[in-house]
Amino acid sequence: QPDEKELVRELTENMALPRNILSTLKKRRPQTATTMKHIYNIRCRMNKAIRGSRTEMQHLMKCMTEGKYLYNHEFFPGLKR
Repeated sequence: QPDEKELVRELTENMALPRNILSTLKKRRPQTATTMKHIYNIRCRMNKAIRGSRTEMQHLMKCMTEGKYLYNHEFFPGLKR
């Protein structure tokens, strides 16, 4: 359901836990077929859309730079970059 997906997105942006999102969906529509797996999949797609083509680590480093955090990273010999 599109309205359920939008609610999951909204609650995720407001830092709601997945179990609380599911209970909210069940309270609004007891006959819903949405499961925790659906919620995790929607959240995963949201995060991928925000991250774009960057890996999770690249996105973390970008966020740290934008937030003016100091960090140090080191590449180890033998590991692919």
